[in-house]
Amino acid sequence: MTTDNEEVKATSIKFSRTMPDGSVHEIELPAPASIVMTRSISIESGNLASEEDVLALMFDMFNHSEVKFEYYSEYGKQQDKTLKEAIDREDIIQVKSECYYYKHPEDRKSFVHINPAG
Repeated sequence: MTTDNEEVKATSIKFSRTMPDGSVHEIELPAPASIVMTRSISIESGNLASEEDVLALMFDMFNHSEVKFEYYSEYGKQQDKTLKEAIDREDIIQVKSECYYYKHPEDRKSFVHINPAG
């Protein structure tokens, strides 16, 4: 407990980086007050080959609403037929579609977003 005259000392974290020219850049930031843990599941084209696969996905989406489910397909190729049918029936609502995601070269289950030079 502190009184009005006492100053509360905040915890901070220092970060430093040596630049290519040899100079060192430092920054001091306050320590985080909280951490939010998130989880995502990447689904690739071909993973939803059957109606049972789509039903299992829907079950997981319902029971794990905190999880972000992401579907990736190769540009120019159709998404899985069973997924398209579920979206057409509005069993699954497709929220967002984006281009320019590529498999990470070192982690084949991760994807990175790279905008084309423009």
